[in-house]
Parts: sequence; C-alpha cells; structure tokens
Amino acid sequence: MLGVLGCPSLPLRLSQPQSARGSLFVAVTGEGAAVRSLTDPFEHRIQVNELKDPSQAIFCESFESSHSSHGDASKVAEQLGTQNPPLRMDSQTKYGLLARGDATIYLRLPTQDTYRETIWDHAAGSIIVQEAGGVVTDIQGKPLDFSAGRRLNSQGVIASNGPFHHRIINAVQYVRSRSEGK
Repeated sequence: MLGVLGCPSLPLRLSQPQSARGSLFVAVTGEGAAVRSLTDPFEHRIQVNELKDPSQAIFCESFESSHSSHGDASKVAEQLGTQNPPLRMDSQTKYGLLARGDATIYLRLPTQDTYRETIWDHAAGSIIVQEAGGVVTDIQGKPLDFSAGRRLNSQGVIASNGPFHHRIINAVQYVRSRSEGK
C-alpha cells in the first residue's frame, strides 16, 4: 500500500508560518513515512511525536464545523485535560502534521449519526500516520476499513501519536454518550 499527500500551502516548519511552503508526504506499508519539500528532491523520515501527556497534546480538526463537531472535540479535549487550542484546517494536511510530529491528535467527529466518511479523505493520510508510528481508528477504536466502497463502514476518525489513543477513544465515547442523553 502506498499513501501520498501533497500539501502545497503547508509551511515546512509550522512554528515558522512564513517559512517555505509545500510538503509532499509519502509512505509505503512496512517502510515508514517521509516528507520532502516541493523544492527539495531529498526525503526526510518522519515520526509522530512521543508526547505521553494528553494535557500537552495539540489537536487538529476541520476548519469547517459542518465537517466535524467542534463542540464535541472541545469536550473531548476537556476530558483529556488538553490545554492547547485546536489547529483548524481543511484537507488531509492534518494527517501530515500528525505524522511529522507537529500535532498529537486528529479528531473527525461526526455531526450526524448517519454520516459516513469518504475513503479518499482518509486513505492516504491513514497509512502515512501509521507508518510514522501513529494509530488511526474509527471512534469505536476499530481500524478503518477501506474495502467497503466509497464510504467507510464506521463513524468518525481518531488519529493520534499512540501512547494515549485508548484514552481518546474513551473520552469520545463519554462525550458522545452525554450528547445522546440530552
């Protein structure tokens, strides 16, 4: 399996927004993940960050609140004790940020119970994060299944650096159960 993400507007250094822009992320199953600048022919291996304390995590979520529940994500961050504000952006760039260690968690929480994600929004990013050492599941903690057609067979997406992925799933389940009880 091969995953490729082209992020032409992503700064090469997130901490320096005015730095050169454009990143190409690549991963092959069993071979790890790498990134290269759009102007540099050399690939650089990438790995998710090693953060183990969710209070210091950096969340990524969709810029558009219609794509992912910002309210539920905020409640999940509160459950985890996360203190940093979310990074909001569109496209699969969020997977790239997680894979290269700039972010710790990517949440795509459904805004409607019937909504299912399209596979093309997650297939490449999923393999890149996993090959960089991260974990990607649905909101129940099951691996994403890209074999069921155009849409995933499950709801939502949770991607993380890994060490507290189970805590994120538990927090999502708790928040969703409280929302359903209203």
